[in-house]
Amino acid sequence: MQESHRWRREERWATAIAYSSTSAVDAEQLRAELADLNARLRVEVEAKRELQRLRARDKERFADEFGQFEARLLRANETLEKNRQVVEASLVEKDNFIEELQIQLDKKQHAIDCLKQDPRLLHSSRRRRQAQPPIFFDHMNGGDSMTGGSDNGVEDSKVHELELQMSKLFVQLQEAHTKNDAQEDLIEGMKAANAKLVASLKKMKHKLKEATDSGVNHMFHDMTRKCMRAEAEKAAVEATLAAAQSEIATSKANAEALSAQLKAANEQITVLQDDVKARGAAQLAMENQLLKQQHYIKDLEVDFKTMGRVDVDNPEMEHAQRTLAAKTEQLMELERKCKIYEREIAGLRQKKIQSGGPTDEASPQRRPLSLIDLDHIHTQTLKIESKADTVSRMVTMYASGDPPPPVEQLQALLLDLEDEEGVVSCDSLASDQEGKQRILMSLMQSQAILDGVAHHLAQGCARFLGSNCALQ
Repeated sequence: MQESHRWRREERWATAIAYSSTSAVDAEQLRAELADLNARLRVEVEAKRELQRLRARDKERFADEFGQFEARLLRANETLEKNRQVVEASLVEKDNFIEELQIQLDKKQHAIDCLKQDPRLLHSSRRRRQAQPPIFFDHMNGGDSMTGGSDNGVEDSKVHELELQMSKLFVQLQEAHTKNDAQEDLIEGMKAANAKLVASLKKMKHKLKEATDSGVNHMFHDMTRKCMRAEAEKAAVEATLAAAQSEIATSKANAEALSAQLKAANEQITVLQDDVKARGAAQLAMENQLLKQQHYIKDLEVDFKTMGRVDVDNPEMEHAQRTLAAKTEQLMELERKCKIYEREIAGLRQKKIQSGGPTDEASPQRRPLSLIDLDHIHTQTLKIESKADTVSRMVTMYASGDPPPPVEQLQALLLDLEDEEGVVSCDSLASDQEGKQRILMSLMQSQAILDGVAHHLAQGCARFLGSNCALQ
């Protein structure tokens, strides 16, 4: 029986150690998951920061390239505008010079036309074509003939002077025509140069328009779209970073909460271990009490055996009865203390429930005994009840005053008392409440049987004292 007690005690200790080791494994697993979560969060934050740095670098590079392209485009536009202004100014100057030359040409042509229509020039030309008439000297009128000739000579000199002037004018007109032709050639060359310049200007404008309509404009729009896309991606990255930071803060809060839970779990494990030790000590105390009760019962059995063998007139009978009564009182006192202890435990649990504290289901370190413990206690109480019943029957046989019972019946009762490993048949417990009820009923039955034994012993002691008094 002591070996069975030791085996069950070792089983309970193994159960408690397994529970504490399971709690330690859960704590280690919780720490490992927390470390894994922190590592993954750090890796994700580093990746997002690296992505943000790369996007910032690409954005700066794009801004620099866009600024350079815009600066080149502005310089090209300024250069084109300056060239256009220079060409337009040169065209205006050439047009003004051409107009001035045209005015001069018109004036000279008008002067030539006027000189061609002068009648004096026509008269001198006819005079040059006609032959000069012969000169006749009239002796009678010689003076008159010489006078007419002198008049014609004066007129011829005037005409000759006019002709000289006209020849000079013709020479000047020829020179003017030559200059005019040279100027016209120059004007034609300038017109051709202006036409080439206008054509090149038109080509440049056309090329500029084509460049604006084709690649540069598309590239500009493409770069603008890329810039807008980069801004959107930046906003998305900032939102993602904010979400990641909030997740990191939440994870830190969860980690702190888990650390607090882990600390509380460690404290609970410590309290549980202390409680297990206290329960083990209490169990040892209860087992010691049960052993004491069994020793008391064995002493009672020995006393009853002695009472069955000794003579009634033996003076030691009174001492044995007194010893039996004292041990019975001690057993009843132990049962009374057990009941008081149970009532105190029930009162403490009721106060804890009323105060809102953790119940036995919520706090594992204060849970009741298991069904195995209750079954063991129930078995012990049934054994105590059986032995108390056997003692009661023996006392009843001797206290009734009838003839002594048969030897076989006494031997069977003595064998029942001496059987330490006797098996008591009982149903298995279905719940803690049923086990407690059965244990309580068995204890009450044992108490009733012991009360009957004490009553019969008191009657026997009274009869023994009465017989002694009658004999004296």
